[in-house]
Amino acid sequence: MISTRKLAELAGVSQSTVSRSLNDRPEISPDTKERIRALARANGYVVRQKARKTVCSPARKAIGVLMMRHMFFDDLFINQLVCVLNSFIEEENYYAMPLLDYGGEAGIDKLRDLLALGLIEGFIIINREYDETIDRYFNDIGIPHVYLIYHLRHSTKQANIIDTDNFAGGYLATKHLIDLGHRRIATVTSPLDEFADRTGGYREALREFGILYDPSLVFTCAADYQSTYATISAHRDAFQDATALFAQFDVGALASINALADHGLRVPGDVSVIGLDGLDIGEMHRPSLTSIRQPFQDLARHAVDRLLQAVNMPNAHVQGKTFLRPELILRNSTGPCGRTK
Repeated sequence: MISTRKLAELAGVSQSTVSRSLNDRPEISPDTKERIRALARANGYVVRQKARKTVCSPARKAIGVLMMRHMFFDDLFINQLVCVLNSFIEEENYYAMPLLDYGGEAGIDKLRDLLALGLIEGFIIINREYDETIDRYFNDIGIPHVYLIYHLRHSTKQANIIDTDNFAGGYLATKHLIDLGHRRIATVTSPLDEFADRTGGYREALREFGILYDPSLVFTCAADYQSTYATISAHRDAFQDATALFAQFDVGALASINALADHGLRVPGDVSVIGLDGLDIGEMHRPSLTSIRQPFQDLARHAVDRLLQAVNMPNAHVQGKTFLRPELILRNSTGPCGRTK
């Protein structure tokens, strides 16, 4: 089986030229289109109709996207990431096959029947908790698998892990607020493991700039809108002193802005608020949300590349932990500190 990347190498053109040729885009010359289509047909692609996506011969395989909980469909970050991931999988001439709640021994029973069909060549696992039963099963049968987002970040176990550098995210968010002159900076966090790293980055930025860490400004709640809104409302008196808030996920940041506004505090006039995720919805809010953007495109691209390396080079033992640096997205929910303490 061949990917668009390999077709590009064979044709001596870019991968985007291959995709445009196969989709009959007008900016590609007819000669180039025909040459690339001929290579595609010879290597497993079948071009159906003009202006329609290509499909593959019956030899086309699938990559399973193993999501351990239905609750992820309520997670806007996961939704945005999975959309990007599926597009990259399909660009590589694979079917993207979402699989929900295939965990533990019950999951193995379902996976055993599915794998017997010979369709799936590997798995990308999206799960914030480590499922040792599934991991051991995949290792025993020798099927390639890559973990995307949190998995055993601080473990000595060797595994294929692609994730955001959440410590750097917490540091960048807090440093941005410090650079704006804020010194009393609250944060709202969650018990989920990646949030421990975000809090670690928050603490490191405070330490680096000589600001005393105050545990009374650290609020913990579930990682959802309602819990964050209730938590910020319950701690509204803290913002008589604190001039900034680092909400460690975007939905929580939006909940925080609304809770502060409902209690008479202006954002960013009275309290600057920054989130972490970089979700598209942050642009739609008023004020628009300053955030630390997780690198959705790079996370998905690295996960697919790592998995295909393992598929195509089964004896190479391609493994490792890759943590990608997020970036600051400046919008309107943060501003200079206007209060003197």
